[in-house]
Amino acid sequence: MVNSFLEITLVASNPYRVIIPISSNDTLSKVQQYIPSAFPDQSHLGDYVNAGAFSDRAQAETLSKKLRSYGLDARVKYN
Repeated sequence: MVNSFLEITLVASNPYRVIIPISSNDTLSKVQQYIPSAFPDQSHLGDYVNAGAFSDRAQAETLSKKLRSYGLDARVKYN
């Protein structure tokens, strides 16, 4: 029960996520070259790598733009 509450609190306080759809077996390792704490996650739309969560959309967009400059298909998702 505590974990669910904590997860809801974290999502509410950091609703902007930088995600990269998993398009190959090495997507996670490619993202972790730049964001070591990135981890795989999933939604009803499919599997993706979560590169970070932010309370501010501008911060999420900055990271997304940086990852796109490295050739990754990064985008900002609002929860």
